[in-house]
Amino acid sequence: MKENQFIIKPFDFSYLFNTYKQEKAPNSDYIRTLDIKHYPYSWEVGKPQMINKEKFLNYKNSFQNEYFLTTYFNLIEEPTKYNSRHFCLSLDKTLCCSSKAMIGRMTFVEVKNEAAFTSVKDWIIKYL
Repeated sequence: MKENQFIIKPFDFSYLFNTYKQEKAPNSDYIRTLDIKHYPYSWEVGKPQMINKEKFLNYKNSFQNEYFLTTYFNLIEEPTKYNSRHFCLSLDKTLCCSSKAMIGRMTFVEVKNEAAFTSVKDWIIKYL
């Protein structure tokens, strides 16, 4: 879990699931060089992800850049069962009407800058 990610609802980590983002991986050109045949989804979704330590260590030499979760999950061909749009809010600005409606339904929030952090912090203090 990264320092800009928050869990905003009670969550039982024994039920943690891997989540993908329904968009092309930012490092898709690199992933294609690894002979991946399926569509290279992004797995950098703003929430904790579970990895298999043994598999991760086997593939770690293939990780070229900062998108190691995306590279890893595409290499092991992780099934795309859970779409992040149902669980994760990625926020790069102050909470507004639409994002306030979404944050109430989400479990995880990732903030991209100081304005987003401040608005999420204020929302948590006010509503939780």
